[in-house]
This record gives sequence, structure tokens and C-alpha cells, in this order.
Amino acid sequence: MSLGAALLGLSILAGIVASIRPRRELVVVHAGTAIAAVAVLVAAFATEDWSYSYVVSATRPGLGLLVRIAGLWGGAEGSLLLFVGFVAIAALIVEKMGGESRPLTALASAYAVVTLISANPFEQLDARAVGGLGLQPVLEHPAMAWHPPILYLGLVGVMIPGLLAVGGAGDRQIRAATRVSLAFLTAGLATGAAWAHAELGWGGYWAWDPIESA
Repeated sequence: MSLGAALLGLSILAGIVASIRPRRELVVVHAGTAIAAVAVLVAAFATEDWSYSYVVSATRPGLGLLVRIAGLWGGAEGSLLLFVGFVAIAALIVEKMGGESRPLTALASAYAVVTLISANPFEQLDARAVGGLGLQPVLEHPAMAWHPPILYLGLVGVMIPGLLAVGGAGDRQIRAATRVSLAFLTAGLATGAAWAHAELGWGGYWAWDPIESA
């Protein structure tokens, strides 16, 4: 088992236990190991580690560092892992602010299980490749480095205010969490719209993705 898969497995274990018997230490371990698993894959993209099947499929030589790392969320495997990491961080934030973190630790653990079983980004090739295939050319754009993560942060962040309310947090904390999540959502939509306006063939500001526009 690779280091990334082992870290993700530990995150699953800590998250399941934290969902049953919530303790801050378990939530910290859950989030820390999930973030470490993401960091392992980030390092693989940054260093062009062609021993990973997913790295080979989602980036290629000759790209700048940011666009190369953006390959992490260019496919289902990396996107799921990034989502797990963000939800685990959200669980830690909710726990530290006195909210109800169990739904988030359970959600992150469930998606982590799916990631390991059905979309494992840490699978390694029998023989190291000499290069990667890369993403579709339309995705090899600098905006790929910041638009998806910002949007993910907004989408995950909108879960925080409700769980703070369930846990009995104060109105001031709930309002602050709501403002931050909406700010990320707004920034994500704005950067996506600007990218679609600059990218030929995507149809302009709001024609690029009906789901996000809605």
C-alpha cells in the first residue's frame, strides 16, 4: 500500500470513530491525515512522479508548476480526494467553533472509502512511465489552478453555518461562517466566468456551465 493510500485509510478510521464518539483529537487526526494524503498527491504532480497512474493521465511534461499541480483536480480521482480533504478541514473548523462535526466526519469518511475502492489516485504503475498524457487542452489554462479549488471551498463551506447552528454556536460565528462561504462561492463563480469569457468555444460568461450558473 502506498503512503497516500495508507494516510487516507487512517483518515477513514479516525473519521468513523469520530462520527460515533466525537472527540477533538480524533477530528484533528481525521483532518490531518486527509490533508497529508492530498499533499502526497500534490508532491507527485509537482515533481512529475510518473510512477503514479493518475499523474500520468492528468498532466504532462512542459507545463508550468501551477498548471501541473492543477491536474490533481482534473479527473474524478483527484477531485474526490480534494473534496475529502476540504470536508475534513470543514469538520475541524466546526469542531473548534463548537458546532456539530459528526455529519462532516461521516461524509468525508464515506467519500474517502469510495475514493480508495473506486477511484484510487494512488495506484502505481508496474513500470515508471517516461511522461504523461495531460488534460484536454482547454483545461491546461492558468485559471484551472485556482477556479476549481475556490469553488470547492465555497461549496463545502456552505455546510458549516448549519452545523454550527445545530451545535449551538453563537449568531456571530454563524454569520461569519456564512459570509466566508458566500465569498468563496462568489469568487469561484467570478473566476469561472472570466475563464469562460477568455476561452474560445465556451460561450462567454454564463454559457460555460449551467449547473454552476444556476
